[in-house]
Amino acid sequence: MVQADEPLAFESMECDLPVPPPVAWAYVTDVEKKIRWQQGLDGMTMTGLARGRIGPGATQHCAHGKGSTLHDIVDWRPFDYVTWHIRLPMGTVVRQMAELTPLENGGTHLSLRCARPEGGNAVAVVIVAAIMRLAMVKKLVNEQRASKVALERLVAEEKGGFGGGDGISRE
Repeated sequence: MVQADEPLAFESMECDLPVPPPVAWAYVTDVEKKIRWQQGLDGMTMTGLARGRIGPGATQHCAHGKGSTLHDIVDWRPFDYVTWHIRLPMGTVVRQMAELTPLENGGTHLSLRCARPEGGNAVAVVIVAAIMRLAMVKKLVNEQRASKVALERLVAEEKGGFGGGDGISRE
C-alpha cells in the first residue's frame, strides 16, 4: 500500500466520482477505460492475466511517446484498492496505489498516490529520485492534474448513459 501520510513522489490525485466503487474501479483498472482518461499515454496493453483476468502478477505495458513503462500489479483488492510497482531504471520501483472509498451519497472518493522511488540499491534510489525531481515531477504532476479533469469529465458524460441505475440516490 501507499499510505496517505507517507512521503510521496509528487502530489496525490484526489477526486470524488458520482458513481459507486465497482464502477469507479473499472475506470481505474480496465485498460479500455483507463486509456480514455489517463493523460500522457499513447497505448496500454496487459500481460500475465490469470485465465484472462487482471490480478496480482499481471503487468500493464504503458506506451508514452518513444518510451514505455511497466506497472506490475502487486496487490489487488477489487473495489477497495490496487497497488502497482512501476519499474524504473537501475532496479528501482515506485509503488503506486489507487484507493477507492465509498461516499455516503453513493459515489466514490478516488485517491491515486505514488510513493518515492525505492529499491535494494541505495545509490540507485538516490540517483533515480534526483532524476525524477529534476526532470519528471513537473510533467507528471501536470499529466496527473489533466488526468483528473479528464476522468471527472468522462465519468460525468458516461454517467448520463447509465440511466440512473448507478446506485446513487438523487433525493
